Amino acid sequence: METPAEWIPFVIGNIPVFIFIGWIMFRSWGQCWDDFLWMLTPDIISLFRGRLAKDWWGEFRFVWFTMACLLIALGEKALIDWLTVKLVT
Repeated sequence: METPAEWIPFVIGNIPVFIFIGWIMFRSWGQCWDDFLWMLTPDIISLFRGRLAKDWWGEFRFVWFTMACLLIALGEKALIDWLTVKLVT
């Protein structure tokens, strides 16, 4: 298993990519923050406020943003590990 120190360069190097993906999905930091707050709001409260659809849409976008960033980092790490093995052997 890799150490956490091996992941730090991937996360730091991908910050511009994560920001670009966030800009595509949210168009503003305010919208990103609003969607994060929808993640923290229980669905029952959103239902009583009449904003359940907006809550679900915000949660959906924030989860997909998180998954996209995670998959990009994992994919790059797997590609570099694969290339390292191919070049060494």
